[in-house]
Amino acid sequence: AWTKRIKLSFTNTAVPGDLTNFPVLVHLTNALIFSSSKTYGEDLRFTAVDGTNFLNYELESWDVANRNALVWVMLPLLSSASNTAFYLYFGNSNISTDASHRGYAPSNVWDTNFRAVWHLRETASGAAGEYLDSTTNTTAGRGGGRPRGPNPDQDQRRGGRRPVLCRWQ
Repeated sequence: AWTKRIKLSFTNTAVPGDLTNFPVLVHLTNALIFSSSKTYGEDLRFTAVDGTNFLNYELESWDVANRNALVWVMLPLLSSASNTAFYLYFGNSNISTDASHRGYAPSNVWDTNFRAVWHLRETASGAAGEYLDSTTNTTAGRGGGRPRGPNPDQDQRRGGRRPVLCRWQ
C-alpha cells in the first residue's frame, strides 16, 4: 500500500476554456517525495480526485540527488470553471519495479493527435535517432549541428528557428 499522497491542483483562472484529455507537466521538488519513493520513482501513481481512477503519465526525468522530477500527467478534464485537482501517490516499497506499471506509458499520454513529442533531454551529439519521440510514431530526431540534407532523422531547423517540441495533427 502507498504510505503517502499529495493533492495537486491547477487553478481554473489559468485555463481559458475546458481542455479534455490534456497532458500537464508536473514538476516535483518536494524532498519527502524523493526520500519516500523507490529509487527510480517506480511507485509513483496519479489518480483523479476520487483517489481510485488511475491517470496515465510519463516520467520524463527523475533526479534523486537534486530532488527534481518532471512528469507529464494526462488529465481527462482541465476545467475553466473550477480548479482541477488530482493526487500523487508514492511510498510503496512493495510495488513492482517493472517500468510498465499501472498508468506509466508515454504512448498513453501522447495520443494520436500528437505527431511527435521530443523532450530534448538527450546530449545533442549528432547521432541519428538521438532525440526520442514519446509518441507511438517513433519520429526520432538528430541534433548536434546543422541539417545536412533532406533526412527525416535530422533536426529540421529552418531559418534559425528552434526545433518543434510538440507537433499536433
